[in-house]
Amino acid sequence: MELFDAMICRIEDSFSVLQCETLPYDPKGVLKERDSFAMVFQNDTALELGSVGKHAVNLTCVTSDRELIPEDCVRIVGSDIGGMGEKTDYARICQVLVKYEEGSEHKLLQDMDFIKFHIYPEDVMIRTSGQSSAERIRIGKKAVDRGFTLERLGHTYISHYKKDPRVLSVRVTFVNVPEYDYAALEDEAKLCVSVRNSLSLIQKGLPKDCDKCTISDICGEIEGLKKLHFG
Repeated sequence: MELFDAMICRIEDSFSVLQCETLPYDPKGVLKERDSFAMVFQNDTALELGSVGKHAVNLTCVTSDRELIPEDCVRIVGSDIGGMGEKTDYARICQVLVKYEEGSEHKLLQDMDFIKFHIYPEDVMIRTSGQSSAERIRIGKKAVDRGFTLERLGHTYISHYKKDPRVLSVRVTFVNVPEYDYAALEDEAKLCVSVRNSLSLIQKGLPKDCDKCTISDICGEIEGLKKLHFG
């Protein structure tokens, strides 16, 4: 699957001049979780990531190129929670290496993106929009006291992905530096949504005449999409 390969490379280039810490996946470092979503109220909050007035972005992109995501890891661009203020810009990027059968691309992308709606660390409220790229996190005081970190949150995300036998490796990146180009990342996130929507339309059957096709613009932008369209 090459639909997101160019995007992954662009995102990696965006970190080239920023200070990053990369940590190997540790399944023992995962956070304790609840069974379902729970509120964290303002009075109980220690930190807010991507709060009102701050950037708040998430995206998930998938590849079958092992060179792009060779191993499971968590990457922090900026500070972990010990070096943050009470409110900060925030982005989370999950890049996933998969094995898959041709023809299953749409369901695979849906499944990989759906995972983000089922992460429930105790005393942490993750609000992820299903209609946009926004994601905000409210971290409770109790969670901080119990040792919550972005690193451990990253391990938790990876553990969920690794439950799927199609997943080979995952790189989870958290960004909170003010100088990062969050607007460009938001554009990448919108492109991810457009790709998923286009695959859904391809499944339903689209005209093979590019002048009449509703996804011809994105077909020219995303490597491999036209190949899937013409089958």
